[in-house]
Amino acid sequence: MSTKNKIVGLLIATVVALFALPASAATKSISLTVPASLTASASVQQVPVTINNTGNSNANSFEIDWSVSPNFVVQSCQVGTGTPVTPKAGLTGTGYKGCTFLSQVPNKTSVTVKLNVVITASCGAGSLTWNAFSWTGAPGPASQSFDIAALGTYTTPLPVATNCKLSFDKQPADAFIGLTITNTPFNSMAPNKVRVLAQQGTPPVASPGASVSVNSTSTPTCSISGTATTDANGYATFTTLTSTAAATVLSCVLTATATGYSSADSTPAFRVIKPDGALACDGGTASNNGNLDPLSNTFPPADGQTGFSLVRGFNTPGDCGPDIPYAFTLDPGTRTTILTEDSLGQNPSVEYIIVWPAVNPADDPFAGKQPCVSWGVNNPQFPATPDQYGCGGDYVPGLACLTDDLDIGGGAMPPIPPIAPFTGNSHPQYLPGQNAKVCIAQHGFSSGTGAATGSIIYWTKVIDQSDTGIRLP
Repeated sequence: MSTKNKIVGLLIATVVALFALPASAATKSISLTVPASLTASASVQQVPVTINNTGNSNANSFEIDWSVSPNFVVQSCQVGTGTPVTPKAGLTGTGYKGCTFLSQVPNKTSVTVKLNVVITASCGAGSLTWNAFSWTGAPGPASQSFDIAALGTYTTPLPVATNCKLSFDKQPADAFIGLTITNTPFNSMAPNKVRVLAQQGTPPVASPGASVSVNSTSTPTCSISGTATTDANGYATFTTLTSTAAATVLSCVLTATATGYSSADSTPAFRVIKPDGALACDGGTASNNGNLDPLSNTFPPADGQTGFSLVRGFNTPGDCGPDIPYAFTLDPGTRTTILTEDSLGQNPSVEYIIVWPAVNPADDPFAGKQPCVSWGVNNPQFPATPDQYGCGGDYVPGLACLTDDLDIGGGAMPPIPPIAPFTGNSHPQYLPGQNAKVCIAQHGFSSGTGAATGSIIYWTKVIDQSDTGIRLP
């Protein structure tokens, strides 16, 4: 062959080779093979995820990412018999973790990453989302990750638990509208807040992570709302539960709900009450008529006007805290009063005077009897048939105060004597060995005047350090 022919043949071969280059150019792409399902287990199990090299370039480094879930806790990742890798924040972004493997044996087909993980079942639907990265070198600006096929479609459902249920572990108690509802009646500062327990399985075990909410199912609405803090033991504690109802008194029931759980109702029904006002220890009074002075030592008017008046003293000598909300009811028919107050974490004393309805002297049922008192009982009950002291049920005879000085705190309260009906009483707060929480500062009677002429008017002055019921026997 001539030299000229050789040159022409070489040129043709070169052109053919140039056109053939695109057919053998390097491509960089990957896909994933993820588990179709998962099984819950208290022990560590291995979950395989395969990164498939669908191009023709070698991968020397790679990463597998998964969405973070409390029901899928990865302890380490491993390729073959290599050194386990500890998970860290994944490159996919917030809410993901991942394991990165650097400077691996060049791979052109696929590699399986084994995740050593503890899997727990969840109440309600849930799933994991997967992502992956591969590089020809180390990760970084100089080494762009391979393209991944069908990004966002790699998911695995998490195992679903059975017998998911809620229950009130600490029930809501009576409270003032606008103040925190707790597990203790009319005590917005009580440490025991309303609490709901989430459980799953048979036998039931704690189910952490439930997003529990409560709603009032009462009509008219109790307008109750609040947020819960859920702990690792399955308890949702409501620390800001309050009512914004406009009514005076409502009977309420709370229903707790969470996605994937059967709901639960609080029991028994509890009340939310609008306060009658607030008591400040500045000598001010609050009453339903203006002619009663609870600090006076003179006889109150005897004109037959049933009424009351209250004043608050110091918590302890010289100490006065925030104003305390209160509600005071007087039932003339049963001759019963109930003072309800939220002390806001204080220990206040409240003094009040009660003028009872006029009594016909011909059949006076109260002659020679002490007023009956009750404390430490929510909605105290009086028996249909009183005991020999004229009290019984949730009531005991009122003891005389040691002093009428309202500003010495508990110093006015008498010790409970070791006599009946205090000994052996079913209410532990009435047993001897402790001081009373309510006492009678004065109790007397006078003849009626005006429209009450010919009647007997009883009146009672009380010092109270607890929500208290007072009743004439």
